[in-house]
Amino acid sequence: MSETMTQFITGGQFLVEPITEAKVYSREDFTEEHRDIYNMVMEFDRDRILAQKEEIEKYNPDLIKSLIKEMGELGLLGIDVPE
Repeated sequence: MSETMTQFITGGQFLVEPITEAKVYSREDFTEEHRDIYNMVMEFDRDRILAQKEEIEKYNPDLIKSLIKEMGELGLLGIDVPE
């Protein structure tokens, strides 16, 4: 029986360690679900973040809390945690 260990690249290690073709992942590899999430994030960024860039940079806590709440409602917080 063989065991496979997954090695995670940390920090800037990716700059000095060789990678294999199997480790490369790009938008061309997206599934339909990945594309839907990508499009949702890009739309949210364009419509909600970039549209209020100046106000965000002034650190308006109410606006930032509101945007974080919206991101949570869209399921974007903790998106890298499996269901």
